[in-house]
Amino acid sequence: MKESEIENQVCKYASRAGWYVRKFSSPGHRGVPDRVLVSPTGLVIFIEFKAPSKKPSALQIDEIAQIRKRGGIVYIVDNVEEGKKIIDSS
Repeated sequence: MKESEIENQVCKYASRAGWYVRKFSSPGHRGVPDRVLVSPTGLVIFIEFKAPSKKPSALQIDEIAQIRKRGGIVYIVDNVEEGKKIIDSS
């Protein structure tokens, strides 16, 4: 399954569950996670989507580390089921 298909299905699932879902971009700054999601209770998470068996780039790993260092929650998701579990458990 393509990365875009995984992202699309997980984001639709999250939206139906009441999450606020937005594409995350930072002009002039590459490597940020693909999406920022806010739960109905206000929990903010970031998700970096990958195709199955693909790994984040060094730049993405650094960016994720910077967010986590500051207490942010970042997931790397490479399949729809994993993404749905994250939404259901957060």
